[in-house]
Amino acid sequence: MPRASGEEKGPKMSETRSTVITHDSHVAGEGPVLTIGGEPQPGAAGLTRYTIRPAGRDRRPRAGRRPAQLDAAVSAARRAAPAWRALSVAERVAALASAATTAAEQLAARDGARLYTREHGKVLSEANFEISTGRAWRR
Repeated sequence: MPRASGEEKGPKMSETRSTVITHDSHVAGEGPVLTIGGEPQPGAAGLTRYTIRPAGRDRRPRAGRRPAQLDAAVSAARRAAPAWRALSVAERVAALASAATTAAEQLAARDGARLYTREHGKVLSEANFEISTGRAWRR
């Protein structure tokens, strides 16, 4: 999607953290969470929203958010933009390759193809293809 003029983008490289992929976007034993500025934040109480999982048609909880949390997320993105913009193309490629490697490792460790299948209703072979394509891209 094209960006609006002046719209900020990208992570602040000095604040990049490893992200753990969870099955339900939950911290173990807690409700849905958001990630703002690299830090997990609780979903807004009473604002949990639900999505329909195509593979099983059950309702899945997702973190709601308050306007202040949305403002904080936009501010974090704006703070991150100058550092991302300052990186060379090679540094950006390295950062994206590192993120792809981490995601592929986490997906493999957590049987990501089955996770994709449950979340998106994809057939298992298509989910495996998407994961392997991500691995191939970073090479």
